[in-house]
Amino acid sequence: MKRLFPFLLLISVVLISCKNKSQVSKSTEITSKTVVETVTEEHVIQEDVRIKSPIVNKYWKAIEIMGEKVVMLEEMKREPYLSLVEVGTVSGNTGCNQFFGKFTIQDNRFIQFKDIAMTEMDCSFKNYDVQFAEALSMARQFVVIGEDKMQLIVGKRAPLAIFQTVNKEQ
Repeated sequence: MKRLFPFLLLISVVLISCKNKSQVSKSTEITSKTVVETVTEEHVIQEDVRIKSPIVNKYWKAIEIMGEKVVMLEEMKREPYLSLVEVGTVSGNTGCNQFFGKFTIQDNRFIQFKDIAMTEMDCSFKNYDVQFAEALSMARQFVVIGEDKMQLIVGKRAPLAIFQTVNKEQ
C-alpha cells in the first residue's frame, strides 16, 4: 500500500496537468480565431473604400502625351485612353498595348499611379507606349478644366498628358 500511494499521486498530478494544458490550448485557439476574424473584418472595410473625384468612372481620351499631339492611325485597334475606376484601378490603351494598375488620390488634386503593367505587343506603327508609361510614372497632380478636360502634371512643368472625357461605354 505504501508503494501504491506515491504511484497514484504521480498519476493524479500527470492527469491534472494534462487537463490544464488542454484547456490552455483551447483558450489560445479561441483567442487566435477572434484575432483572425477581427483582422479580416478590418481588411474588408479597407477594401470597400471608394474614391470620390470628378475624374473617376470616366473614359478619358488622350489628346496630348508628353508634349506630343495624339494622332489616331488606321493601324491602331483602339484609341489611346485612360480609365480610372472608383475602387482605385486604372486601365487604358496606348494605341498599341493595354496597361493596367492602381492609383490613389489625395486632397482631390494629388494622384499617384502604382503597380502599372503593360502588355508587350510589338507594333510596327507609331504608338504611345513609352510616353504613357513616362507620364503615369511622373504624374503627381491632376487638374480638371471645365467638365471635360483633365491634365496630369508634376510640379510647375507643362502638362505630362491632356485628356478629354468621352461619353462612351467601356
